[in-house]
Amino acid sequence: ALALERAKAKQKDGLFGSEISGVLAPEVVFCDSLWVGRFEVTRAQYAAFDPEYQFQAGTGNYPASGISYEKAKAYCRWLSEKTGQTYRLPTEKELKKLLARAKGNADHENNLDYWAGYDVNPDDARMLAPKIHELEQKGSLLWPVGSFRPVGKNRVYDLGGNVAEWCTAGDSGKVLGGSAVTPKDPAAKYQAPPLRYVGFRVILEK
Repeated sequence: ALALERAKAKQKDGLFGSEISGVLAPEVVFCDSLWVGRFEVTRAQYAAFDPEYQFQAGTGNYPASGISYEKAKAYCRWLSEKTGQTYRLPTEKELKKLLARAKGNADHENNLDYWAGYDVNPDDARMLAPKIHELEQKGSLLWPVGSFRPVGKNRVYDLGGNVAEWCTAGDSGKVLGGSAVTPKDPAAKYQAPPLRYVGFRVILEK
């Protein structure tokens, strides 16, 4: 059922996105009064902006990761110029509102609990660090966008896992949300993951 839902998302040549003015742009859907990216920005979408961004063949639908706040903002400016539409990062308030939707979906996200196979508490998370490092040597813990259950009527994916996401907080950037190495435990003090597990999602102003 999940594969059928994901197949309804807009694609071109097997890559997620909508072609606008010759650019593969992130698909946006209406959620919580915002036009928000259905998925996190993918590697293929981001690489069209940054030719120095390298990724393995066949992983174009994985979330772009290792992205700085400045680069994420620059991508939004570039996409706006290319398409004639206005894209930006979510504000902290907007992203927190979106992430609140994912709280009940934590058992169905790519987070640390998924990889551990059980509900991880803060002490477990620290003890699991060497094992996570071992797993990373065999390959990324990231999955293609949309691999896990979405939230909302219009199906927004990966709000609670895969990569944490940038938002604009005042005059600077802030990372929020779950990732493949973040425990789902709501009592745990939030700690932003390493940059290799940080990406972003766009907002389209209409």
